[in-house]
Amino acid sequence: MADHFSNNKMVSLKIPFNLTALTYLAMHLDTAQFPDGQWWFLNNHKEKDQALSLLKFWQQQLRQSLASVTYPESFFKFQTLPQPRGWLLGSSDHLSLPLPTPEQLASYIIKLNQGDKQNPLSLLKLLDKIGYQPGPLPDAGGWYLKRGGLVDLVVTPDETYHLEFTGNIITSIKKTAPITGELQTAAELAIPPLTLKPTISVTAADYLTPPTLLFCPPDDLVNHKTKTYKLLSDPFHTGQAWLESTPLFGGRWEDIRAFIKQERAAGNSVCIYTAEPIRTKRYLETLAKSTTVIPVDSDLSPLLQGFRNQLAQATFLTDHNIAWQQKTYGTAYVYLPLDKLKRGDYLVHVDHGIGKFVSLTAEAVVGKKHDYFLIEYSDNDKLFVPVENADRLSRYIGQPHPKLHRLHGTSWYQVTKRVKAEAGKAAKELLELYAKRSVAKLKPWQRYADEQKMAASFPWPLTSDQLKAWAEISADLERETPMDRLICGDVGFGKTELAVRASFRAALNQKQVALLAPTTILAQQHYDTFTKRFKSWPIKIELLSRVQDASVAKKIVARVAAGDVDIVIGTHRLLSKDISIPKLGLLIVDEEQRFGVKQKEILKKLKPNLHVLSLSATPIPRTLHITLSDLRDLSLITTPPWGRKPIMTTFSPRDDKLIRTAITSELTRGGQIYYLVNRIIKIPAAQARLYKLLPKLKIGVAHGRLPEKDLTQIMHDFDTQKINLLLATTIIENGLDLPNVNTLIVEESENFGLSDLYQLRGRVGRNDKQAFAYFFFNHQTSTPMARKRLAVLAEAKELGSGLQVALKDMELRGAGSILGTEQHGQIAAVGLHLYSRLIAQAIAELKTGEVLPEIPEVTLRLPLEGRIDPELVPDESARIKLYHKLANIRSRDELKAFPEALLGRELTSKTSDQLLNNLLTVLELKLLAENARLTSVSCHVEGTVGHFEIVFMRQTTAESLAQLLTTDDSWKFSTDVLRADHPVDDVSWINWLRTSLELLGK
Repeated sequence: MADHFSNNKMVSLKIPFNLTALTYLAMHLDTAQFPDGQWWFLNNHKEKDQALSLLKFWQQQLRQSLASVTYPESFFKFQTLPQPRGWLLGSSDHLSLPLPTPEQLASYIIKLNQGDKQNPLSLLKLLDKIGYQPGPLPDAGGWYLKRGGLVDLVVTPDETYHLEFTGNIITSIKKTAPITGELQTAAELAIPPLTLKPTISVTAADYLTPPTLLFCPPDDLVNHKTKTYKLLSDPFHTGQAWLESTPLFGGRWEDIRAFIKQERAAGNSVCIYTAEPIRTKRYLETLAKSTTVIPVDSDLSPLLQGFRNQLAQATFLTDHNIAWQQKTYGTAYVYLPLDKLKRGDYLVHVDHGIGKFVSLTAEAVVGKKHDYFLIEYSDNDKLFVPVENADRLSRYIGQPHPKLHRLHGTSWYQVTKRVKAEAGKAAKELLELYAKRSVAKLKPWQRYADEQKMAASFPWPLTSDQLKAWAEISADLERETPMDRLICGDVGFGKTELAVRASFRAALNQKQVALLAPTTILAQQHYDTFTKRFKSWPIKIELLSRVQDASVAKKIVARVAAGDVDIVIGTHRLLSKDISIPKLGLLIVDEEQRFGVKQKEILKKLKPNLHVLSLSATPIPRTLHITLSDLRDLSLITTPPWGRKPIMTTFSPRDDKLIRTAITSELTRGGQIYYLVNRIIKIPAAQARLYKLLPKLKIGVAHGRLPEKDLTQIMHDFDTQKINLLLATTIIENGLDLPNVNTLIVEESENFGLSDLYQLRGRVGRNDKQAFAYFFFNHQTSTPMARKRLAVLAEAKELGSGLQVALKDMELRGAGSILGTEQHGQIAAVGLHLYSRLIAQAIAELKTGEVLPEIPEVTLRLPLEGRIDPELVPDESARIKLYHKLANIRSRDELKAFPEALLGRELTSKTSDQLLNNLLTVLELKLLAENARLTSVSCHVEGTVGHFEIVFMRQTTAESLAQLLTTDDSWKFSTDVLRADHPVDDVSWINWLRTSLELLGK
């Protein structure tokens, strides 16, 4: 590969497809050809960090040890490294940063050799001059410490030197190895400056000397004024044949296996880098022996993209190619985790009604310790629910203080009987709303090879949830029935990229796309995003909004009506009567809840005959309810983009000193600030206070009553950083994507809704910088409900909590009153989760014409101690969530894969691992018992013999009973009960019981 570059003094490489492939290429180049190293200036900071991680990954894989440093932080250090110097990584906006001339820099580098004459005190003065400080400074670099005849110098936290002096002579130079702490002798030392003020400013380009290899977006280099370089406009013109991206498979393992066979037949080796090696080997089946599977860290896995190297006849696949799909559990409802359960929270048990959660407790059963959910009912009754039956539980969402049920009595049975009848009626009404969509027939859309090329231009890999969501959208578009899918994910989690890819497929299938946004600002941002993503493709995109001149809008409307526009983006202007979109195939609705009743009526008329993709961070209750009822497909994006940090959130009574500090800190690091008030009338007073605190602030004001053109200009000024603080109402809540804004301040936050506050917080922290949110409130005027909203927001620290916030909002406000009075009583009686589940079941029965058999509650009492040990998962809330998730699994394969998903490894013989393995066995036996329509499986132990008893429901067939009794004559049958004795002095009884349950379920 190095020959490709050997005849060029300077090479500029754009990144045409795949950062993983490019870093792989860089690792294989002959470093001797490039003594001054490889200089990487990528599109942005995120790409820079990703490239650094990938280079370190390939170094580890290929056992190389060249240094890699970041620019501008370590540029001076880079100049002191011995040749060949390795890699220098920065972002393209760093190319024009002012630097001292190479001659100036050389004069500030302190070079020391063992045996040199050097006064220690003079050395300290030199260190002061180039930016070092007296220490120690824990966990930091850039300091020194003199101890008698020793000088300790910490250049970076990982680079420490010890200089020993005898008088004015350096007698030894030693370096501390960063991992082992071992002292290593060094003959010489070059100390780079940390800071210096150049008298003459140059840029990084002035340091480039042939034959340095430069990876850089070409336009940045061509437009650089200081030098002209020999460029390769497409360095991969000949290389495309030998380095190319591999396909995305969307979790379809039959396609993956076929691809591997094809590669092997072509003589290529195949290697899979994956965070799920065990699962991968299992799905490879017979190909596992001929395919190399290499485990990688789950944090690195999202960065790796597959590629083929034709020269080396090697093909690399990654989790990005595989696009693992998680299975959905249950027959007809969305699984929602039992998240952050606390003592006193209300729960609903399918069979026993509403109770209060007390604790997770341990009890002995058949001499073995077992975990239970302890729930308190009316009259101080207690119910112990085994963790394997946690799927019978859901959080109660209905009204603030529901009445607890009695464990003994028929009241709960009567309630559920009534609600089931009402759910059937509601199901019919909901089905009528969606009936036209279910009978509509569309021509399935084809996939095209160009989709891979377009997707490859996305600057970073999709997250696992994005991959799963795209696989679901892709499958929807290939069906004959119209798609109606809600993508629920936090702001900045990549919903728009999914809309981009769906739109691209629509255009390739000769269909038009309409993207509807609630605000002009958001519509403009979508237009900018789509235009940038499709700049290399002949796709015509137009923007329609009330800001445009009438003559311009008229021309766009005419072109749309003529079918000359592929994608039209706009606000509710798109719903005007004069708009005709003859080939409309895909409607994308961003934040549908922001549209009014009239607009929604127009949308309903549009929906029956086209694909609909809705995007939301915190869906409104009715949207959520319809989704939970299985009438609308739901894709959740809860995985944050690579490098995203949780937002540091502060709740406080109004504090001007804290406000000044927050603003000053953000401005000091070159950032910008959102400052929110809840009413337009309060803006002037807030503006006056801000100018009093910081007179030099550049403040822009934005609110919904401004003329559209004025608002657009203000947002443009803020985007281009002419304004450093935007004083606004909630107009910024939807869609603004400004990575430089990383501090949010909200006045009187108690007057905002919970979902509003959550979405507002998501407006900051859109890149890898630490973001801060400050919610100020008034103690005197805040209500108990307002304080509860703020408490929920304080708890929702994790990235990707939007759906849980929406559910909690319903819990606080009362779901019944939100969804309508006709459903209020039903939801209050059984809770939203169970009500949605009953409606989903009723809808499924109406669709199929068959009554779905209820999953029985199976009681297991077996001599097997299975639980999640606190040693594995110390946090009780996390254990509760895992128990609930495990109990809702409906696949034995998923149970087998669970340990690796939780621990990232196979189970060992450790006690805690074996307890988890036993729990998974219990859950597997429970699944088999449910399938066989059993109500209990128990064992009474006497000595080494277990007396087993199986109680089954009337639905159990005579054929399955006969098959078991003829296969295993140890079982004896009497009315509804099977009994058998079996040794339990080892674990062989587990396989025996498993086989028996499998036979009963056939």
